[in-house]
Amino acid sequence: MIASNLIGEVVASYLRGELASERADAQDGTGRYILDCLTLEQIAAIAQAVLKDTSLSEKIDLKLPMKLASEYDLPDAILTERPATYFRNASCEKPVRVVANMGDDEQQSLKEFISIGAAELRDQADLWVHVARQGLHLLPEHAKWWEKALVGLQQLRICSLDRFAAYVLKTHEIVLNESQPVIVALGAALPALQFPKDSFYFNGIKEKFRGRASEWKNLYGAAAKKRACYLLKQTASQILLDEDELTASFEKVKDTIPEMHHPLALAFIHAPYGWNDQAARLAECEWEEISPLFQGMKQKKYNLGEETLFFYDERQPEMLNEDDRDYLRLLTQRKTSDPEEQDVLFYDAHRNELKDDRKLKSAWDRFIFGKPREDEDFVSGIAACLESLFNQETPGTKRRLKIRCDSATKKELKTLNIEAGHFFAKRYKGLAALFGSDVSWDVGQLFQFPQLVEEWINKNQRLNRSVARAALQLKFLLELEVEQRTGSTQTFSTQLIWKFNPNTVSSQFTNDWSRLEDHPLVFCRANRELISGKGRFQTVDLSNVKTFVPTFGKNRGSFVSIYTKQKNISIAWLKNLQEAQREALLTGEVAAELEKKFRSFESDYTVAIRGFAEQGLSHPALTQQLKSYSDLLETICRKAKGDRNRELMLRPLLQVGTVLIDGGDPTAVVAPWHPLRLAAIHRKANLAAGLIKHLLTTEEVLFGDTRLFFKDLKQELAHPFYPEVVLGWQENEPELLVLSDVVGD
Repeated sequence: MIASNLIGEVVASYLRGELASERADAQDGTGRYILDCLTLEQIAAIAQAVLKDTSLSEKIDLKLPMKLASEYDLPDAILTERPATYFRNASCEKPVRVVANMGDDEQQSLKEFISIGAAELRDQADLWVHVARQGLHLLPEHAKWWEKALVGLQQLRICSLDRFAAYVLKTHEIVLNESQPVIVALGAALPALQFPKDSFYFNGIKEKFRGRASEWKNLYGAAAKKRACYLLKQTASQILLDEDELTASFEKVKDTIPEMHHPLALAFIHAPYGWNDQAARLAECEWEEISPLFQGMKQKKYNLGEETLFFYDERQPEMLNEDDRDYLRLLTQRKTSDPEEQDVLFYDAHRNELKDDRKLKSAWDRFIFGKPREDEDFVSGIAACLESLFNQETPGTKRRLKIRCDSATKKELKTLNIEAGHFFAKRYKGLAALFGSDVSWDVGQLFQFPQLVEEWINKNQRLNRSVARAALQLKFLLELEVEQRTGSTQTFSTQLIWKFNPNTVSSQFTNDWSRLEDHPLVFCRANRELISGKGRFQTVDLSNVKTFVPTFGKNRGSFVSIYTKQKNISIAWLKNLQEAQREALLTGEVAAELEKKFRSFESDYTVAIRGFAEQGLSHPALTQQLKSYSDLLETICRKAKGDRNRELMLRPLLQVGTVLIDGGDPTAVVAPWHPLRLAAIHRKANLAAGLIKHLLTTEEVLFGDTRLFFKDLKQELAHPFYPEVVLGWQENEPELLVLSDVVGD
């Protein structure tokens, strides 16, 4: 058996359980499931597992991509050219239908299906053990330990579905073929996770604690952080270990390493960086027997300043001027690990030269980029993180990006401020679909945060409204996995901290948008707070909600109040259209054309507002509504000329998404639901997504000046794009207002 076959058996077992439960029943008598973003090999293995079981094949209707036909021997009856979305409402004679989704482009349209993806499968630890223990005659207690071990491993979220399956399968084989107890087999199977083998590693868990997933999680985490890195020729801080250093260490400790392992150790030393065949063979040696090779280097502290001076002295001393040398001498004496401006300037000036020594370059990369980036815009933060990832990256044939959130479990998400959670889930929904299938997300139910809040409310659980720093931020780990031309695999990582500021007007984003979903086209107004808490005059500040007055039905910084018909732009505009006809300002033909185009805009805009809430940034209506809006405005300008027509026809439309601020000089706030700003939000997300897709798929990444490229990109994403001018009003006199302050969208 191979890993994909085990995955197939696990899914088959899962479907048996679903058929036996009431969950598979739907209103039309058919339960719908989707194999979500699994590989072709995994999908084929699942199909074969279902087909060979008559009790399943008679009750399950498989509709899988035709792509499987060329590589796998599957019956034509289960293959289809139709997209998965076609089968959402298509009739089915069997109790269950299973389809497959090969990428993220259809995900938002497949909510009616119950997902069977990598995350859902890894969460079914009991099923994995149930399938893998067949024929092993395990004691119930040992099976329970195995299950808890897998739960602990899954909680770390550090391995792919294939690797997870390979680990379970190897554990099974060791128990079956070597008659080892499960506690030993779990340690001996660690090479399947790309960890060094340690057969007695888990004996460190006291027997009475082996039923606790947290105990297993701690040991798996320690193995990943403190041992697995050496198989990739890296230290725990991701500093590369070069061949000379490993050779010197081997010569020093080879007497303590069993002689039979010497050829494997030497082959590993001379092999490329990353996970490769040589690393895999060394991983099969017991850690205690090969660890001296790496432990001999642990005590030596890497001095970045000294190593850089040595690098230039050995190669081209003239490439450093006296100021550079003075800087490096000072760097050798510094204790801080946080980079300063002068560090960044030196790195920018010499990064191309440092590439000649991969270990030194990796040390500089960790020094400059090791500190987590912080950003209040998640999209901009991800784009900025690409700089550090691709600065470290070496040429490769295949790349994958993984985005993992530190707070992904329900328990962890409960510590997040509910306003911050609501904002993130609504504002960044749909990113996974835009970024594509080469980007994997491990964020738990973060994008389903509103549903979690409802669940907590129904259970009368306390909601977190703390404004402590930890409650207002989320930490993400971005990992770039590169398959190199040598066949080895290297992983580069960086961290991003997304922050939520409850004092800005963005804090009311989710509440305002929820009101808009019911009535999208409404006039919005706000009142400024002229006197600060200290008794001083103040101006409107988007970063400070206290510069706005709370009014009936709204909090400070909120721009959409409780709905009344008087605030409905649609009612007002259609009434104005009738008035223009009565005053003979428009012909019947022009009025009919304008009404038709207004109805089109109203429909597209409503779909966009509601689509953003349901599907997020990937919804196509975000750009379609702008086309309808611009078409309507252009038609009015061409066919409804005159001051009175502009007053009746244009003024209400120009107030869509423009919040007029009462009191003082004419002031307006362009809200995220302005037609132009909606399109800008979509455009910026697509800009970042397009860059990511290009970087992950192009053969060779060439930036020119990397620092300048990403500096320009960050500035571009920080700009709201459009509109840059809007109209304010001094009674009935329009005044042109220009952009003066930007916060968020």
